[in-house]
Amino acid sequence: MNETLAILEKVNNFYSDSFYQLLWFNGVMGAIVGIFVPLIFQHYQNRKNKQDKKELNNAIETKSDLIKEEIKKEIKKYTDDDWTKRKNDIDKELKKIDSTSRGFSFHLSGLSARDKKLYTKALEDYIISGINYIKASDELNLQAIINCINGCLEYLNKSQLEDSDKIKKQFDIFIKDLESLNTNYRYSTDIEKLKKNFNNALKRKDTIPTPAGEG
Repeated sequence: MNETLAILEKVNNFYSDSFYQLLWFNGVMGAIVGIFVPLIFQHYQNRKNKQDKKELNNAIETKSDLIKEEIKKEIKKYTDDDWTKRKNDIDKELKKIDSTSRGFSFHLSGLSARDKKLYTKALEDYIISGINYIKASDELNLQAIINCINGCLEYLNKSQLEDSDKIKKQFDIFIKDLESLNTNYRYSTDIEKLKKNFNNALKRKDTIPTPAGEG
């Protein structure tokens, strides 16, 4: 009887030590509880002599050690996989935050340049802002920046756009990025209007007069 209790205590201690770890691995838990434990007791019930009990005790300890090692491996694997996923998610969010911050910064810089009637500088800032809003999936501010770009293009002409090496390249990147969001055609009208206004500015020989009130 004492030997039986000792064996049961070993089994109980093993499962108690491993309980919280095993919660992470339902498959392992199911295998241990559903297969390993019944076999132990069935094996014990069929063997009554002291030598068999000793062998059973050794078998339990050996099997326990093997299972513990498997659990450790599974825990390490799960933790590494989980951390990698969490790290990737965190990295993505941090990149979005960085892009949003850059979008805000260039957006404000563009507004400031426009207030000073520095339309070429304003356009450059607006386009960079838009590219960053797209990276950040910030479509609310993206729509605002599209309107800013269209408004700014009305005050620019061919020579002003060609004087800047950056604008045409950045504009093409912005349009390409915007097209990548246009899976449901929600930006089709905006893209068409942006291209039209940019091409009109490239054809314009003189800047159109600043409307009254811009002053």
